[in-house]
Amino acid sequence: DFCLSRGLGDVYKRQAGSLPVDLLAGALCYLSRIDGGACRVEPTSLPIAPLVESTLVTARAEAARKGLRLAVTTTDNGACVADGEALRLLFGIVFANAVAATPRGEIDIRVATDESGLRLTVTDGGDGLAGSDTQPALNCALLMARSLCDTHLGRLQTCSRAGIGTVVDCFIPADCQARIAALSLIHISEPTRQAEIS
Repeated sequence: DFCLSRGLGDVYKRQAGSLPVDLLAGALCYLSRIDGGACRVEPTSLPIAPLVESTLVTARAEAARKGLRLAVTTTDNGACVADGEALRLLFGIVFANAVAATPRGEIDIRVATDESGLRLTVTDGGDGLAGSDTQPALNCALLMARSLCDTHLGRLQTCSRAGIGTVVDCFIPADCQARIAALSLIHISEPTRQAEIS
């Protein structure tokens, strides 16, 4: 079980109180299927602007309820290559997490694509993450978001200041499809090598 194997059971229950449970459950289910080999990450070329807008619907509604302003900038300078389901979950989690963390003011959301890949940067006005400024402790939602980036051989980084807020920066490389395929070939050929050694 993905959540239990990472010690996230109790954290998941606490986090579910502030983020949409269906979103967290969907991400948990997807990552569990990937971990268990029931499905694979299948990156394809995706139109970024419609995907951003569709995943913002829930976050916009909650932001409006709290009186928050979302400043959204989408810059499309290249193809977005990612697994559609994973990317929707990643965006949804990072957006919802920022809204849940911010009591007032503005959340800055920037999504950009270029020849190197996709970058998502979200700056909230919350209390900041626990831990030090240089190594903040990720909550359950951001741990799942990081895992979604990892499945694309990308990365998720955070910078957090107590009482000021958190910046979440996600990057998915444009050549993730080729990298994942190459990694799959290495894993497939490994048992053959082991058999030859035996």
